Formats: sequence, structure tokens, C-alpha cells
Amino acid sequence: MKQLFRNFFLFLPAIIFFCACNNSSHKDNADVEATTTKTNSAADSLTTFYLGGTNAWGQAGFDHCYVSNYSPVDSCKYDSDSLKQYYWCCLGGCHLWPSTPTNGYDGWLIASQPGNLSLAKRLVNPKYCRDNIAWTEGGTGGMAAPYGANGVCQTIANRVLYSTYWSGSNSPAVAPLTIPDSTGGYRIAHFFYGTYGQDYQNFKLRIAQMGGDSSFVGNNGDSLEINWLKSVMGSQYTQTAWDEFQVLRLALQLAIHEYAIAENGNSDSKSFAELMNKKATALLQNKMLPFFKTEEAYTKMFGSAPGKPVTLIHLHQ
Repeated sequence: MKQLFRNFFLFLPAIIFFCACNNSSHKDNADVEATTTKTNSAADSLTTFYLGGTNAWGQAGFDHCYVSNYSPVDSCKYDSDSLKQYYWCCLGGCHLWPSTPTNGYDGWLIASQPGNLSLAKRLVNPKYCRDNIAWTEGGTGGMAAPYGANGVCQTIANRVLYSTYWSGSNSPAVAPLTIPDSTGGYRIAHFFYGTYGQDYQNFKLRIAQMGGDSSFVGNNGDSLEINWLKSVMGSQYTQTAWDEFQVLRLALQLAIHEYAIAENGNSDSKSFAELMNKKATALLQNKMLPFFKTEEAYTKMFGSAPGKPVTLIHLHQ
């Protein structure tokens, strides 16, 4: 019975699919390799992608993430075909960063890496990155609604950055840039959604449909969670410990997924964010603190101390 229970949760991301923001160069799917960076589009072109972050409203523990292919971000160019400059807001607002921070600028550069501009635009439409239209016009990279059920802004940013596996026609592929784990709130978001969202199988299909190589999606960042768990547990880490952790994690992923669907539309966006953050806090503290046994281990894993409210959804993106 225990094995059946475990197997059910190991296949939980696929079930959800069918039912349905430590260093700046971190890549979390290095266990997956591809031979070339070819795609099916003749319009492929190399550009540099810049991952930006902001915490302009002082909401501790969470950084909203977004992407551009130009720097500094002196304006938000959602649809600038003439300049070939684009800003992916990832369901947030316009956040600027200059070469030297001054008043009026609330963003900063987190990391950058070259990638395929055409593929990025096909995967996540920068023109429709805001409001409700994003869900139907490709602005979320195919992530299914509602917000918080399958992912958050950081999830969408990783979907844009997936195109950085491409380093030029017939050139060796590289691991795509993903959000560094030092980014505020990323460890918590990754725990609930993985690298590319709970519906990452859907994203894999989207990559293939858009002419890309989906192999770098890998296990949706499970290997990163394993590395984090090893760093926390040290010599006490075992395969059994990972299995127990993953059973708990997948159960909590299902819980937050169902809660987001149930609460969506019942309140305004601010109240919804507050409800989701309270739910995430309760799930982590009630289920994961007993697993880690010590406050120190829990804090190291999630970047937030027990008893401290966590932020899964930013109130003002």
C-alpha cells in the first residue's frame, strides 16, 4: 500500500496535466544534454536575455521576476518589432533598471545569457504578457490558469529563459538559464511548482510545437530539489529521505493547486494573494517542519524561518 501511495504521487504532475520569480549563472537541468541547438524556424536569431527582479513594495522574502532582451531597461517594450527589443512582464507591471540605480527605478539585473529570440517569442508572447488576455494569447508560455495553480511569475520567467539553451545554429546546446536559488522566494515557488510549472508536461509539448528541443525540461527541477535536500541533510541524506520528502512535496503541490482553483474569482487579487500566502505558510509549517525536525534545517531549505509568513504570490507585481 505504501508503494502504491508513493507511485500515485510520483505521477501526480501528469495527472494534473491531463486534468487541466546561489549564483547568477545557475542552471538546474545540467543532468540533461542535447547535441545541437537547431530549431525549425528560419528566423532564429541570437540575442542576450536579461532576467530582472524587483521588490519595490518591500514585501519581504519575494522578488517578482521578468525578462527583457535589452539592458538597461529604460522603458518596457512589450511589442517593439522595429527595434527587436522585447519585455516579458510575466503577469506583472513595468519595472525599469538603469546602469546606475536612481530614483524612479525599482528593478535590478539578476542574471543574463544569450539565447534564441524567435523561440522565446514563440514560447511566451511578450505582446500579451499582462492581464487576462495573457492566458489565451500565449503570454504565460502555455501555463494554465488560474494564477498560482500551476505557477507564478518566476515560473513564466523560466519559460522565457528556456530559449537560452540555443547558442547559435549548429552550435552545442547549453543548459538554459534559470532563476538563481538566491532570488527571494524562489525556493518556496520551486517547491510548489518546480522549474517550469506543475503543468510542465504541457510546456514540453509547447516547446516541441514551437520547433524547440524539450529535453532540457528534464524532471522539472527535481534534481535541484535533491541537491538542496542533500545540502541541508548532509550525511543523513538517503534515497528513502528523498522519497519521503517527494511524497510530501507532491501532496502539497496538489493542495496548493486545488486551493488556487477553489479560491480564484471569490475575492479581489490582493485578497487572493493573501489567502494563497497563508495557505502556503500553513502547508509548509504543518507538514515540512516535522520532516526536517529542526528549525535550522527548515530555514536552510526554504530560505524562511518557521513561524514567519511566506510569500508565494506578490500582492503588487
